[in-house]
Amino acid sequence: MKKNVLRTLRSIALFFVKALALVLFCAVFAFAFVYPLWLFAVKKPNVFSACVLILCALFIAAALIFNRRPRGKQ
Repeated sequence: MKKNVLRTLRSIALFFVKALALVLFCAVFAFAFVYPLWLFAVKKPNVFSACVLILCALFIAAALIFNRRPRGKQ
């Protein structure tokens, strides 16, 4: 009985430790990814806007090129 209770408490504590570790990992990863972009946008807004427009145009061009299906037998 005592082992069952201890095992259950251990599994609950382990779950919360894993959840906290996941939240911390996501926060650190988000900060490491977003902060340089934010700093770039604040320091050089014109260059940032040009980069975003170029990336959007490249994404749309790639989507149009790679999503074409052959018009043969269907």
